[in-house]
Formats: sequence, C-alpha cells, structure tokens
Amino acid sequence: MSIKPLHPKEPVAKCAVFTSAQAVGFTSRGDERSAFCVGQKTASAAQARGWRVIYTAHTADDLVAFLKTHTPQNPLVHFAGVHTRGDVAQRLTAAGIPTRHIALYDQTLHDLNIQARIVLDRETPVVVPLFSPRTARHFDAQNHGKAPLHIIALSAAVAEALNHTICTSISVCALPTRQDMVKQVKKRVLSMTLG
Repeated sequence: MSIKPLHPKEPVAKCAVFTSAQAVGFTSRGDERSAFCVGQKTASAAQARGWRVIYTAHTADDLVAFLKTHTPQNPLVHFAGVHTRGDVAQRLTAAGIPTRHIALYDQTLHDLNIQARIVLDRETPVVVPLFSPRTARHFDAQNHGKAPLHIIALSAAVAEALNHTICTSISVCALPTRQDMVKQVKKRVLSMTLG
C-alpha cells in the first residue's frame, strides 16, 4: 500500500476528530485546539503536533458513543483518508453533532509481490496480520496459494471481511492496537514453532 497526500483546503477546525495517526501528519499544527482520537498512537501523534487531546477511544464506535453523550460545543472536522471505516462523520451528524469529513490522503492498494506469492504458494504455514477490512478483502482476492494461513485480524470487522475457507485459523486482537497485534503474532508464531 502506498499513501498519497491530497492537499485539500483545510478548514479551520476548533475541534478535530482523528481516527488514524496518518491523518494527523497531514494536518496543520493544532495550536492547542481540541482533538478526539481513536487509538493511543493517534492521540500521541496529535499531541506531538500541538493538538489538545480531549478523549482517546479504542474504536470508532467507542468514540461515536462518547461524543453522543459528551457533545462538543463546536462543529467537528473528521480528518482522515479517503477510505474510512465506521462512518464517523455521517453517524455524528445524524446524531445532531455537525461533523465534516475531510480526506487528507489516499491509500493505494498494490498486488502481492513475487516474494509474497512464492511464500503463499508453499505448504508451510504463514502468519498474516491484517489491519483493515479493505486490506483483508484485497489480500483475500490476491491470495491463490496453498499455504495454511493463520490470520491475525486487528478487529472483528477485519475478520468478517475474509473468505474464511482459505484460513487455517483466525485470531482477533483483544484491543485494536499495534501492540496487541504484535503480541498476537508472536503468540501464534510461538505456538506454531513449539507445535
């Protein structure tokens, strides 16, 4: 996957919503403006760029639920990529919290390279970490190998995007974080190594 900045005209937002650390990097400095974030990595990136993080949720659903009960006084701007999950801006607006989605970047999916195809065509088990429903569907469509796949999905939504017939096992991270993904991958590799 490659990331391409879109350089839209960025509105002045008193309150921002960030659902990815990637989006934070494409915004102007926060200058102590308020931000609501999904994930600790996103919150840390926002703080590093001068945003005052008011709340950090584990998931987009958690963030929407929080904002419905703690409605900000100012309209929100959801800075994100072209491809988002959770319809955050739409759901908040429908709940009476005006929220505008601004796409700051696009993610282009690429075909599996030859090295990946060779590994996937062997009969040796392969651990595959997948971080989004979109990349899960893309991997599913690209993989025609015979390797037994042990999928580690960042969330239930990622797992649901797969064609389960190609998987030997699917594990879902307890928390949708990079740290939990690393923990789950290590656990799976260790169990495969020890038998």
